Parts: sequence; C-alpha cells; structure tokens
Amino acid sequence: MDELMHLSTQTQKSSQSPEIKCNVSCVNPRLNADAASQQQEKEISSKASCSAVCQNRSLIEFGYNFEDVEDWSKMKQWPKDKLADILEYMVESHLKTSLVVKIKNSLFNCHLPVLQVYSQFFMDLEDTPMMVMLPEDLVTPKAFSIIYKWMLCSEPCLDRARIIELFIAASYLRIKHLLAHCWIYFDNLQFFNEATACILYVETRYHPSLDIVRNAMLPRIQKFVLIFAATSDFLHLPHNHLVYLLSSSNIALNTEVEVLYMVIRWMCHDWSSRRSYAVEIADCIRFNCMPLWFMLFVRRDETHAQLLEFLSLEEINEKITDAITNITSAIYDDQIFGTSSAHKDTPHQRNWIHDKSCGYHHLIGCPNTREIRYEHFEAYMGTLQQKPVEYWTKFEPIELNVVGPCHCMREVF
Repeated sequence: MDELMHLSTQTQKSSQSPEIKCNVSCVNPRLNADAASQQQEKEISSKASCSAVCQNRSLIEFGYNFEDVEDWSKMKQWPKDKLADILEYMVESHLKTSLVVKIKNSLFNCHLPVLQVYSQFFMDLEDTPMMVMLPEDLVTPKAFSIIYKWMLCSEPCLDRARIIELFIAASYLRIKHLLAHCWIYFDNLQFFNEATACILYVETRYHPSLDIVRNAMLPRIQKFVLIFAATSDFLHLPHNHLVYLLSSSNIALNTEVEVLYMVIRWMCHDWSSRRSYAVEIADCIRFNCMPLWFMLFVRRDETHAQLLEFLSLEEINEKITDAITNITSAIYDDQIFGTSSAHKDTPHQRNWIHDKSCGYHHLIGCPNTREIRYEHFEAYMGTLQQKPVEYWTKFEPIELNVVGPCHCMREVF
C-alpha cells in the first residue's frame, strides 16, 4: 500500500512540471569497475549481517519437545487381548500344533511346550521331533486324551473309572503333578477304605508300577477281610501279600481259627507250588489266640488231607505244641491266682466280631460250642458269597473276654 501511495505522489509531481531534461554521461571504465566491486562488498556485508540475525534451525533446536507430554500416561488406552488368553485359545483350539503323538492307531495333535511343562518325559527329548510314539500298554489313547485335557484345564477332576490308567500313564510320562493328584484320592479313606480299598488292590495287581498303591490299600482291608477271603481274587494273592494281610492285628475275625483256614484255602488253590510257602505263612497264624479244645481236636479228628499235611510239618507242629503249653499254663494261673480269663493277657489280639451267619461262632464257655472243621469254614465262605454287598458293615464288634451268655443262648430265650 505504501508503494502505491509513493507512486501516486510522483505521478502528480510529474504532471505539474513538464520540464524536459537530458543527461549525458561519460563512462570511465576504471571508475565503473571500482563501483561494481564496492557494490558486491555491500551485498556480501548485507548477507552476512542477515545471516547473523536469522539462522536456519529446526523445531527441536528451537527447544520444542514432543516426548514429554503432560498426562500422556493417564489417558485411557485402547483395550488389547491378553496374551495368555490368546495362547489359551490357540492351545485349546489346537491351532498351530507342533507335535503328533501316536498311540497304536490314534493320533493326537499337540503343542510340545504344553507337554514339556508337565511331563519330564517330553522335557528330556533331546531333539524336537515331529512325531512321538508311546506304548499302548502303559499309555492308552483314552488315558493320554484325559491327561492332555488335564494339562489344559485350570481345575481338573479325575474320573474314578480311569484313575488306574491315569496313574500308570503318569508314571511312564513322569508327570509328578498328576501323580500327586492321584494320591490325593488314594490317601482319602472316604474314597478308598475296606471294600473300595480291596477293589483298588485287585485292579492294580497286574501292574508292577502300582506296587506302592497296593501296599497302601492292603492294610485298609480289615472288617472286609472275610468277604475278601470268600472271593476268587483272594486265591490269586501273592504269598508275601497274604502274609502281610493276615499278620495285621486290625483284621476282623470270628475266631483265629479262620486265619488257619484262610491259609489252607489259599494253598489248596495250587497246592503243589504253594506248599513250599507253608512254614513262612504259618508265622501269621496266632495259635495262642485259638481255643485250647480246637488245637487238641484238629490234630486228632480233622480229616482234610492238605490241612493235616500242613499241621504235620515240624515247625508248625512245634508252634501248636507251644501254644497248647502257654494256654494250659494260663489256665493253671487262673485257677491259682484267681484271674478271670485265660485269654486276658494274651498279646497281639485281633479285632473280634460276631457274624450272625457264622454257624461255628460261640463265646468261650458256651455249652453249644462244637467242632470247627475246615468244611464248616468252606460252608461259611459260601454263605458270605450270597450276602448283599453291604453285609460286612453289619458285623458286630465284641470283646473276647466278655463274661455272659453266648449269642446262641440269647437267641433261644
């Protein structure tokens, strides 16, 4: 705008004085060169002074900072899926699996890191294979399927029907957390005691890896021992397990005579090969707890051939003779010192019971006491085989030294 006003003023002055002027200049070359150099020096000096006043700098050089922003971290962030949830989805959906596990004709697509987290067997693999084959007799396809689901589940629950399969597979795959999970059930007497412990013992008898489980179950068979003796499973007991079972002070019996007859029943199942265990097994029989009249009777009037052969062995015959001597001495002491019972101080008693279906059970001194032959015991075993599954829970505990009328007398009156 100022330039336009200046031009307008000059125009007005020129219009007012139309004087014509003519200027003639003479050019001196030397003077003209000096003037040009002076002009260049002025331009350079002008540029230098401008550069000193205004330098070309960036925003960062000016001091602007875009990194330190107030309340940046307090802003609500965009929601992102958690990595754990994504990985869990991928694993549960079997996406991008890295290993195939083959068991007979069954194939399982798995993530190797999942198996390695729980299984020492997979952790010890030196290479990263594409396929691993497992023995079906130790890891069944069903067991592996359950185990892999157990690995993926946050709160798994084991199926009772498969717990033996799982324990065997976990032992082979060395999954210590799953083994501990199984033992939570095994150690619980609510789940495995008496009948259920006996069933678990029978289920595990063909698996060497389960010896520790069998050893835990066998002592829990106490009140159930007579029912167990009536089964075919009892006849297949290893001789050392038979000794372990019948040596327990916690087994429930009508009379100690039943232990002798259980031994004979077991030996008669394969007499030719089992007769060599006779002396060893006899150590679990407590002859001192038998009625005196029975030990006098059994060697004289018993007709069962294998029983007589068993009793005729020198070591066993000596045990019976010692028991007769001890009981006779106790009876003599009763008469001299006035003690109340011949069996009062007898050590290592059992848990004595009264089963109403046992025809030969009578208290000491009962006038109806009669001989107890092996055939009577076999008949009693047959009776127990016909009883309901909960019948053993009705066995009544009794005290051997109770003075009073026998149950058979109470039933009469």
